Amino acid sequence: MKRYLFTLLIFTFLEADLIGQVTPHTVSMAGGVSNSSAFGSDGQLGSNGATFYLHWDATYLYFGWDGGNTYWANSDMYFVGIDTQNDSGANTTSELGGVTFSDAVFDYYVVSENNCSHYGPATSCNGGTGTEGNALEIWKANSGGGWSFQARRSGNDNVESRRIDANPGETRLRISWADLLFTPGPNNPIAFTFWTNNGALDYVWGAWPITNPATGPIPYTLTKKLVFSSTGNGVNPSSAGSAVPLIESLPIELINFDANVKDTEVKLNWTTASERSSSHFDIEHSTDGAQFESIGRLETAGESSVLQYYEFEHEDPALGNNYYRLAHYDLDGTLSYSDIESVYFGKGKSIS
Repeated sequence: MKRYLFTLLIFTFLEADLIGQVTPHTVSMAGGVSNSSAFGSDGQLGSNGATFYLHWDATYLYFGWDGGNTYWANSDMYFVGIDTQNDSGANTTSELGGVTFSDAVFDYYVVSENNCSHYGPATSCNGGTGTEGNALEIWKANSGGGWSFQARRSGNDNVESRRIDANPGETRLRISWADLLFTPGPNNPIAFTFWTNNGALDYVWGAWPITNPATGPIPYTLTKKLVFSSTGNGVNPSSAGSAVPLIESLPIELINFDANVKDTEVKLNWTTASERSSSHFDIEHSTDGAQFESIGRLETAGESSVLQYYEFEHEDPALGNNYYRLAHYDLDGTLSYSDIESVYFGKGKSIS
């Protein structure tokens, strides 16, 4: 039987008044500027084997690492996992370079590494020879358990990325919000996990949040992500994030969630095997699979150890793709999301 796991989602609310404050500043990619100067004190997350940096403006996300051996020829690696929906991401376990995740909670990965033939297609690197190093790559997590290659950008070009060769070295890069299909704002949360491997392949030589393991001779499991409940104006990256578990099961067991066409409506059905301290479901709808809005609410059984059946009809689906997910609330306000289900309508809202 296919089972769905809910993912714990913890929000922290900023007490600062965001109105009238400036968006976090643009970070220079120019040579001769160190990470500490380019990001400033409000962009330094902290140190754990390496020093990690984060900033953003209205157009770009900026990442930085102090540490790691940039001289190492066998693809010294810097990573950031990005959870744009602050949910479970791809529903699988994945592994890269000895770093094993407890679950693939990230929607995107950004990789800065020295040998472009290690990951994305070699044909998009140095005229197809696959020998050009210091590449910046973007990957999207997919439901099949792997990564889908999105794009490669030139490394160390003082535009997309900047590298200072040393041991330990320094790396800085940027990525467009548009590449992540994400629009920053006060109501749009996002989460990150940073890490780097060194030339000795000690696995997770440095990781942030600091609650993730730092070093080890065998693959380590990363268990925490840094959640920003707001990406609007006035957010201070160095202090606004909260470290939360990547995956944590809630006291509700959802054993199926289905979306099917019924005439000109979409009928949603789901079943729970058990519930404890459960409050209600919000049914959410999207036309792009990224931005969701509530279209209804159903109260739950609250306390149950037997099968509970729920159904909901969406009377006004959109032409084209329609995406649905369940937002479950416990009595204490804890929020979790189901996997996403989708259907497609053609002209006249007839199923295609």
